[in-house]
Amino acid sequence: MQTSHKLTRIFVALFTLIVLSMAAMAQTDINVSDQKAGSVLVYPYYNSNSQIKADTRITLSNLSATQTVAVHLFFIDKNCSQADTFACLTPNASIAMKASEFDPEQLGWILAVAVNRTGIPYNPNTLIGNAFVSDGDYVGNYGAEAFRDITDIRDEGNMVASFAIQAPTAFAIEIQSPLDATGQKIVTVGLRGDIVNAQTRGAAQRGTGVVYNGNEKPFGSFSPFLNGGCRAEAIISATSPRVPLGLSNLIPSGQVGTLRFNVGTTDNNGVVNGGAVGLLMTPKNNKWSGIRTLHKTAEVKSAIAIPSFLPGCVGVN
Repeated sequence: MQTSHKLTRIFVALFTLIVLSMAAMAQTDINVSDQKAGSVLVYPYYNSNSQIKADTRITLSNLSATQTVAVHLFFIDKNCSQADTFACLTPNASIAMKASEFDPEQLGWILAVAVNRTGIPYNPNTLIGNAFVSDGDYVGNYGAEAFRDITDIRDEGNMVASFAIQAPTAFAIEIQSPLDATGQKIVTVGLRGDIVNAQTRGAAQRGTGVVYNGNEKPFGSFSPFLNGGCRAEAIISATSPRVPLGLSNLIPSGQVGTLRFNVGTTDNNGVVNGGAVGLLMTPKNNKWSGIRTLHKTAEVKSAIAIPSFLPGCVGVN
């Protein structure tokens, strides 16, 4: 009996630590947003597949009324390799492009970086963007995640530049019961590392996650189920993530719940130094469907290296 009390106290203490850590993360002010203009944009998902008639339409706009902005666009596939091009946006200009034309038969994500006339990143803070996805059961649109006031901008030489952003390291995701919405998919992309050598990371879940029923009880925790380096993807189901009682019992039909988990990379001392952004994608065959960015609750400084070339745009600073 005494052992049972000790175990109960241990579980209560662990639960309290998890809740406190999550509350602390929720108090962090987050800089990245899909509702603001920035200097670096991330589109976490695009797909082009002629067999299933999948395509993604990307829009990109320069909100400056006076300044032409050169944008270095990187189409990064699921294996982290990149194909790049430039977009020259005059004041108030917008462009639209289809993945089937710019990167056919590929699945991945897009990094868009404002660069000066020598190809080095800088801070106009005037870029916004959207993606319109038509990918079989996954149909909808989302706003590109915008990063403002990037820091530690460097010309590394040998046609390489680097910069730092505040990358999210913790997410809170409101989900439907897996009994009401099948195929809910989480996609994340890592925002630390080297685009040049296809070595980006930070997308995978780090540590233990938690799930709350919409009525606050019951509660469960789960081991990492979102795995990957530069890109991670996981389907929510009755058994995934694996939680006590099973997710379909913890969040029964007619109710909603919240998943909370951390992502990112750590150094040898356990310090978090990289993060990610991502989406929740709900198939159209469900009553409530669509695509939306993940709620971000914590962030850290994260460095990215990119190839740097002359953009060839007239009138760029």
